[in-house]
Amino acid sequence: MGAKSLTHSAGQPERVREKTPRKATTDNAQIHSKRVENG
Repeated sequence: MGAKSLTHSAGQPERVREKTPRKATTDNAQIHSKRVENG
């Protein structure tokens, strides 16, 4: 959700969001998991 908010605030078209590399999504997922574990 955070990544979508950043993209939306940046004013980039949805096309760019679709072309976002999977690595970015994976990194966000890992960061979220780490935050949950630390929390």
